[in-house]
Amino acid sequence: LATLIPGFDRDGCKDTPCPVKKGDKKKFSYKLTIPGATPTIEADVKARLIGDKGDLFCGTVHGDIKD
Repeated sequence: LATLIPGFDRDGCKDTPCPVKKGDKKKFSYKLTIPGATPTIEADVKARLIGDKGDLFCGTVHGDIKD
């Protein structure tokens, strides 16, 4: 994902309080601007947060971009 979105910041601690601890509830949100040249598309968007010792979270959301 990071290579597909120009300017994507890979540091998740800028979007949710860190450190992430076992049992804590966290809300992660990320806003991005969809370039005007993006074609109409329907796809699965995969998100993955990786900590020092491996995956913290992995999920998929189905979405679409329309004119």
